[in-house]
Amino acid sequence: MEPRTQRPRIADVAREAGVSKTAVSFAFNAPDRLAPETTQRIRGVAQRLGYTPHPVARMLTQRRTRTIGVLTPQALSVVFGNPFFATFSAGVAREAEEHGYGLHFISPFRGSLVGAMTRATVDGVVAIGLSADHAEVEQIRHAGLAMVLVDSEDLPEHASVVVDDEGGARASGRPPSSP
Repeated sequence: MEPRTQRPRIADVAREAGVSKTAVSFAFNAPDRLAPETTQRIRGVAQRLGYTPHPVARMLTQRRTRTIGVLTPQALSVVFGNPFFATFSAGVAREAEEHGYGLHFISPFRGSLVGAMTRATVDGVVAIGLSADHAEVEQIRHAGLAMVLVDSEDLPEHASVVVDDEGGARASGRPPSSP
């Protein structure tokens, strides 16, 4: 066998394992649809060839990205400098990872959040600081994506988180209670 100059493809694994491309796909995405020995043989061939499922092809097939978009109204260079955003992002990341999702930070593309959203491949969006009448929020609603609004008014069909800035400031200014 000659050395490969390109990434092994699903067809290479199918040919080497003596199965269809569909069987290779099942071995990685729905192993319960194959006999355990067949899955094991296919995965062994894949490992020997250095094959891993192509992430974009997988997304297209499954119609899911396993990614949550965090939509920010400012450039990432600005929001990452904000201590609130760092803490907020850590909390979102913790929950996303716990449920098997990654994060995709979405900031204005050439000055436009609408433009940025047209390029985002996500299953849902956490929108920070956007009012319900923002064009981006309407675009997300129209696309049928799951959405959580943060620091915005409620939309009946979407979850929202409203930060009580005044209450937080008042609580932080109170002296600690004695035991």
